[in-house]
Amino acid sequence: MKDHSNLVDIIRLIRTPNITELTFAKLIEDFGNATTAIEGISAIMQNAKKPFNIPSVSVVEKEIAEAHEKNISIVAYTDEYYPPLLRQLENFPPILFAKGNTKLLKKSSIAIVGTRNATIQGQQNASKFAKELGEHGFLVVSGMAKGIDTAAHEAALAKGTVAVLGCGVDKIYPTSNTKLYQQIVENGVVISEFPLGTPPMPYHFPKRNRIISGMSRGILVVEAALNSGSLITAELALNQGRDVFVLSGGINDTKYFGNHSLIKDGAIFTTETLDIINVVKKQTVSEHINDKYQHTLPKLKEFQQMELAPVRKYLMEVLSSDPISIDTIVKHNSNNFDSNQINYAIIELEISGQIERHPNNKISLIHTIK
Repeated sequence: MKDHSNLVDIIRLIRTPNITELTFAKLIEDFGNATTAIEGISAIMQNAKKPFNIPSVSVVEKEIAEAHEKNISIVAYTDEYYPPLLRQLENFPPILFAKGNTKLLKKSSIAIVGTRNATIQGQQNASKFAKELGEHGFLVVSGMAKGIDTAAHEAALAKGTVAVLGCGVDKIYPTSNTKLYQQIVENGVVISEFPLGTPPMPYHFPKRNRIISGMSRGILVVEAALNSGSLITAELALNQGRDVFVLSGGINDTKYFGNHSLIKDGAIFTTETLDIINVVKKQTVSEHINDKYQHTLPKLKEFQQMELAPVRKYLMEVLSSDPISIDTIVKHNSNNFDSNQINYAIIELEISGQIERHPNNKISLIHTIK
């Protein structure tokens, strides 16, 4: 089955050590698809000094079988129901594990976020906006945390809601939301990029938050203190080109200091649901999946004729721990290496664990090589 084979290779690629979401996206851009990318990096890594460990087909098949046994879908970035706007991020998750109605993931969505230690008024506001957004045809996205997230999900259940977890979708976190989890599975969908069985860890949640904002056309911050994780989501949303809508509280209310900071920085002051709808309706952002990924590197036959040792040496000499644009490296390299040589060498060094890829097509050394 062609689609199954494609899914297997997508998972094999993203499960390969040192291949991050940014690396994955770049490899797909360079090679066209996961299957060809695996062939390409296998050839590139033949001369690498460090081992290259790509998971076997059988290992990935077991992962897929486990999901199937638990009635969990695996939605790849190439699938019909993969969230269209999420697909446009430069660090999009290649796969999403989903439990519930995956068809909902295609709907236009608005994220609602806020503090876990929410006031009664904050929870009521979250419920009001979630209910009304659902009635206007929007899917409400949040993180299933206590407080604002919980209030938003509960109010949106009638029209459908998405919970994005910072753990595997077979883990319920927080456990106090076990009933809500089951309700969302029945009336919406729970999703995560983390493998099944992954426990909730603090560093998972900032990564999770990019999905909450990335799949949404806008994000509403209901109630947030200055140290709230919701501000991270809001910052991600702004970096992703999403509109950030913010409710206001009393000027001396510390629970709203994060809201006030966002408003000062240019977020959209919001008092009613129509404020959100009117802005979103004017958006020209396409929710179309544009197949921008083409083969931009030469064929492997041409690669095998390249001498990469001097390029690798050059990169390790000029790179530091400060990220620098690959375009700058290509433009200013004194040895006249062409872009293909540099890109192939970058792939080898990255998968070998010597350099790291950053947003905006930048790279850096992971550590100083003595």
